[in-house]
Amino acid sequence: NSLHYRGKQDRDRILFCMIHEKWNSEPVFPDPDTTNVFRVKDFLPDVDYFLSGHYNDKIKTKNHFMCTVTSGSPIWLSKKGKKVPPTIDELLLCMDVEKGQYIIPNGIPTDAIKKAIGNAVCVSVAKAFAKTIIEKVFKLKHIG
Repeated sequence: NSLHYRGKQDRDRILFCMIHEKWNSEPVFPDPDTTNVFRVKDFLPDVDYFLSGHYNDKIKTKNHFMCTVTSGSPIWLSKKGKKVPPTIDELLLCMDVEKGQYIIPNGIPTDAIKKAIGNAVCVSVAKAFAKTIIEKVFKLKHIG
C-alpha cells in the first residue's frame, strides 16, 4: 500500500522486482512503515470531507486516508461546507509532489493532466524502491 511507503493515498500497487543474475542478488523490497502514515488533514488541511466517487464509497472526513487518485477521483473536496473539484495542485499533493516542484506546459488539456497524475506512482513509493535497489542490490552508498 502506498501509505506504507510515505505515500499520501490509500492505493495498493503490485510491483515486480527482477534482478539480473550478474548482480548476484535476490529481489529486495523496502520495509513498510505502517505507523507513520498520512491522513488527508496532514497534507490538505483546509479539506473537511471528500468523496472519491468509487462505486462503494462513502463521504470521508479529513481523518481518513486519501482514496486512490485517478483522473476522476476524488470527485470533490469539501472546504468550509462548499463542495469543489480538486485542483491540479491538490491532486499532485496526493502524489507527494509539492507546489513548485513541477511545470505543466501550456496547452495540455486538464483531463490529460488528470489522467497522467492518476496513472503515476507516488513519488515517495518510487523513491523508497529506488533507494532499496541502489543500496541493497547494487550495494552503493550515497555520499554527500
